[in-house]
Amino acid sequence: MKKYYIGVSILNCYEVDAKNQEEAEEIVRNYSHKELLEDSDFNVNYIDEIKEEGNGHEVTIPVK
Repeated sequence: MKKYYIGVSILNCYEVDAKNQEEAEEIVRNYSHKELLEDSDFNVNYIDEIKEEGNGHEVTIPVK
């Protein structure tokens, strides 16, 4: 069986009522994992096969 590194990105946007940017950031940072991931856009960006011998990655397969 082979091993892989999978690179993902998760993008979401929130509308927050706050007194300033710092408070808005704090509000979002305090969201639960469920709140952060709800309605998010999830993408697989790359898949690299892990090379068992030596250093580094062996193969990069871009995902569209």
